[in-house]
Formats: sequence, C-alpha cells, structure tokens
Amino acid sequence: MESVYRELGLVGKSYINSGDGILVSKHITNIFFPIVKEWRIKHPRMGSRSLYYSIKNIGGIDLGMGVNKFEQLMSTSGMTVKPLRSRIVKTSDGKGKGHYPNLTNGLVLNNVNQLIVGDITYYDIIDDQWSYIFTLKDIYSQRILGLVPSLSMEASFAYQCLEQAFSQRKDVGPKGMYSPF
Repeated sequence: MESVYRELGLVGKSYINSGDGILVSKHITNIFFPIVKEWRIKHPRMGSRSLYYSIKNIGGIDLGMGVNKFEQLMSTSGMTVKPLRSRIVKTSDGKGKGHYPNLTNGLVLNNVNQLIVGDITYYDIIDDQWSYIFTLKDIYSQRILGLVPSLSMEASFAYQCLEQAFSQRKDVGPKGMYSPF
C-alpha cells in the first residue's frame, strides 16, 4: 500500500485517517482501474477473486484492500465477468412444425401398462462427444421400465429399451397397450 501512497504523494497514515472520499475516488481512478484493465486484457475471463490473487501474488502489486472489498468494487464498477451463455441447442422449440394435440388428454389411468412414454435425453460428456439415454416409463406407477445408455442415436438402442420394458411387464405386450392411432 505504501507504493500506492507514494504514487499519490500521500503519507499512508494521513491518507487512512483523512477519510476524504475525493482521495479514495482518485486512488481508484488513478491506480485501481488501470491495473485491473491491464490484467483484464491478459485474462479476459478471469473471475474477480482469481484476478485479485493474480495481481497480488503474480504481479506483486498491493492494491491496498482485501479480496472482499476488491470483489465489491469490481461488482459496483461493472467490471465483473459475465457468465458465458450456453450455445448448445437442447430441444426444439417447435416453431415451424405442426401442432400436435395431447393424445392423453382425458385418459383416465387406473392401472399399470395403460400409458408408457418414451424419452431420449442427451448430454455433452467430453469435447463435444454426445451421450444418450433412452428411457421408457409407466405413467401410472411412475416406474422406469427401460433404460439404455449409448453413444449414438441408432434405432437398435431404442429397440433394446423396448425389450427391457417388455421383460419388466411380461403379462402385457405391445398389442395390449393403449394406442391412439
């Protein structure tokens, strides 16, 4: 902190005891912002806490404040890093596609095997490699009847999921299930 006081031409104790808001704002404008802006050029995505410790430990610069005050100052000055938006298309919004009515609207479920729904969930595992989970679920009992993970969306994995569901519920096959078609 003494180096900052020297730059401003002040003695440390008098600066601390003065309580003059004008001196503090000059300190921030003249010393703090240029240092932070210089480090932001080198590290544009670094968070406030990491930036504070990098300036302090790697740069050897004493900013004259603690990490909490630094973070608060970064936040109030609008110098924090905004979170990155995910650019991964997760689901279709349905625009440009026909309207699909709810085929189960009004259906009264009073037993298992009356309505089984399927889903394919996908997620990014490593370096844009996608993984998929095929599932079938009985809506009445809320039981997962089939669950097959895979690294591709081949129909054979959906078929394996269907076979798992039929092995779970041996008494009912595809002909005994409700079909709106």
